Amino acid sequence: MSNESITSPKQDENMDMASKSAKPISTPLQMAEKFKALFTEYDKNGDGLIDYSEWKDLIQNSADVALDHLSEGDTQYLFDTLSNHSEHIKYPDLVTDLTNAAKQNPTMPASEFVNSFFARFFAAQTSPSHSNQENNGDVLDTLHQKYEALKQQWKEKEMEWAEEKITLETEIRRLEIDTQQMKAENEETESELNFLRNMEAEHYRNKEDKSILTEQMFVMKDDIRRVHDELERVNELNRHFKHQVETWKEYKAKQAEEQRKVLNEKQDLIQDSKLLEMKLQATQGKFDEIFEKHNQALVQLEELEQSYKQQ
Repeated sequence: MSNESITSPKQDENMDMASKSAKPISTPLQMAEKFKALFTEYDKNGDGLIDYSEWKDLIQNSADVALDHLSEGDTQYLFDTLSNHSEHIKYPDLVTDLTNAAKQNPTMPASEFVNSFFARFFAAQTSPSHSNQENNGDVLDTLHQKYEALKQQWKEKEMEWAEEKITLETEIRRLEIDTQQMKAENEETESELNFLRNMEAEHYRNKEDKSILTEQMFVMKDDIRRVHDELERVNELNRHFKHQVETWKEYKAKQAEEQRKVLNEKQDLIQDSKLLEMKLQATQGKFDEIFEKHNQALVQLEELEQSYKQQ
């Protein structure tokens, strides 16, 4: 097939056909679907035609279609008949005829149906213009013989199936009774299972809640540890701060004591200064008095000297 057909809707349909064909073929409709799937698979270009090589490969290599017993001559002849002696078989029409025949004979075995169909189709398609083809009669006789043999097998199978049907109906009735009993038991068991499931669900919820609480507890422990570490750090800083405060207080006390001493010394100095000032004033008074007396003595001395000179 081409690359385009790989992803086409037709290819998806072919894949569905192939998946269906993987199941055992037991009914005429399944056989018709098998032929449709094979024709679609062998139709390389999707034009609704298949040539002889594809037809031969389909017949001889597909055991599910129940025609692999045909000889090469029979295969060639059937191809010529179905293609009206052209190079291709138009398989959509053939699939339509095959599907309609399958709907009319839904209970036939698949292998009997396909052989009967092609025998009847071959007979319907045969005309005087085809009567001179090699092996025409042989193919028809072979297919007819196979059809009669399969028909006889079908009748024998119908008798066997009738007996088996009675046995199966009895077995089905017994199984229905057993099924009712099992249904009642299953309902009781289902009720118990639901109770157990609810208990299990509750257990898992509790377990999950416990896991969540455990995880939260670990998280809280981590938080507490971090807070404790932070408190330790804060306490250490507080102790350091208190030490600094005590040191500062001692420093301030020393400073105050020194300031008090300085003030006392200042007061003493002021007092001494006042005393010195008083002494200085007293000394200055005495000096002024002595200086005045000295001046008076000088004046007297000058007067005496003048007096002496005059004499």
